[in-house]
Amino acid sequence: MSHLTIELERVKPRLVAIAPPGYNVDQVIASVLWVVERDEDLSRCSTRSIVEAVIEAVAMGLDPSGLTGQGTLIPRKMKGGGMRATFVPDYRALLRLALSHPRVSHIEARVVREGDEFGLSYGDPEGRVIYHRPRIGAQGEPLGAYAVVWFRDSFRPLVEWMTKEEIEANAERGGSYGNENSPWETDWGEMARKTVIKRLLKYLPLGNSAQPGERLGEVAGIEVTPASSPGNSPAVERAGRLDYREAIAEADSEQIDLIIRTIREDDTLDHHEKTELFNLAVSRKKELKGARHAGAVTTER
Repeated sequence: MSHLTIELERVKPRLVAIAPPGYNVDQVIASVLWVVERDEDLSRCSTRSIVEAVIEAVAMGLDPSGLTGQGTLIPRKMKGGGMRATFVPDYRALLRLALSHPRVSHIEARVVREGDEFGLSYGDPEGRVIYHRPRIGAQGEPLGAYAVVWFRDSFRPLVEWMTKEEIEANAERGGSYGNENSPWETDWGEMARKTVIKRLLKYLPLGNSAQPGERLGEVAGIEVTPASSPGNSPAVERAGRLDYREAIAEADSEQIDLIIRTIREDDTLDHHEKTELFNLAVSRKKELKGARHAGAVTTER
């Protein structure tokens, strides 16, 4: 039995606890093991990074094996040497998750080209954030792309806009831009819409969990009060912050990374609160890392 098999079986109870209803944890574990065994680069990745990637995917309700089109494990070289696996969700899977959330009404993306009438206003009190009237006839050169999500409980949409330069810089970092037979050469508009949608989805609630704190509670075993909801008193809002602190203080080395990601995603926190909690969680991660190192040194002696 491989070390990865042992570790995935060890965290299986936690995976079952955070998985959404109907999610087949056993099947996903089997698929991940099958893929890693047959991918030379993935098999060279640290076991810890693969387990962390699987935990991240399961918390989102996605299959990280790449066999179902919901996302894939990507091997990456680390600066200090070695390989690390990261989970990259498919944008269509993220889109389905976002649309399944009860707050989200619909999402769309468009390319803006030379000759189009286009306006972007982030401060319009009536919610008219985007004005876009495409040019009729021959299409001009692309200037950028935007994605918009409408919510059922708000008249004001959420918009993400990226210039052509930002989109292509993002594609270059991904390694596919400029390659022979690249879809960026034949379907630039489609690839640009995918890029801006993926950027927008980082800010959206996914699936049926309306609050990132709820996912934190499932993983860390802490009952987290949503920090900011209509009708919540200041005392309730403070309680949500305290629960984050409690979760950080009690987290082990496997939980702390997910807590850090949860804090990043929690749009109920203002900038000061998010920075404070993020720094606290990072300090806890360093503390846990130091404890592991000290334990390893003691064992060697």
